[in-house]
Amino acid sequence: IRKYCYTHVVKRKREPVYAVDFKMDLVKPLQVQSQGMGLTLVIPSEAWKRAREFTEGLLKDGPLIVFSPVSRRKYKRWPVERYSSLADSLVEKYKARIVLIWGPGEEGVVNTFTAGMKNQCFVAPRTTLMEMAGIIALSDLFIGNDNGPKHMAVAVGTPTVTIFGPTDPRAWTPPNSPQHVSVRKDAGCKRCVPQRCRDFKCLE
Repeated sequence: IRKYCYTHVVKRKREPVYAVDFKMDLVKPLQVQSQGMGLTLVIPSEAWKRAREFTEGLLKDGPLIVFSPVSRRKYKRWPVERYSSLADSLVEKYKARIVLIWGPGEEGVVNTFTAGMKNQCFVAPRTTLMEMAGIIALSDLFIGNDNGPKHMAVAVGTPTVTIFGPTDPRAWTPPNSPQHVSVRKDAGCKRCVPQRCRDFKCLE
């Protein structure tokens, strides 16, 4: 019934579209023109300084790869143990320097991730959001779930590999952008309601 309260009704596309495009569709009836779909995040100088202090203290070999194996939604979480295995394989194949970023309340994920690794992992210190963005900006690659830090990575220009569960990558991955890769397994479910799912076969 809410549609009768609006002066301009925007019809939703049936196919999922990138979130930025979707939001821009809302203002097209007002003749607002897009100035481009790129995301930009400006990092303050003090945050840059702290991020550089941390990354410059790491070993100099191999690519710097940031991991973010968290999400506030259960159906967006690939198992942390799998992330540990993936991180180990990147160390062994490419001499990667693995950096784990985290936030308040995620200490348990940090412990599980580091305990599951055979190789060295660098755990980022407690940071502000902008300091975290700085660490991501100074890295060569971001790997993680569909979460906030992933969108920060896109906004600072760091390539991303995002592991998706039941949600559609098209809604959260910049289109026609080869530096942002989504990984998703179709579990063959006839009808998916992520909030009601209990086994998350697609994440296995």
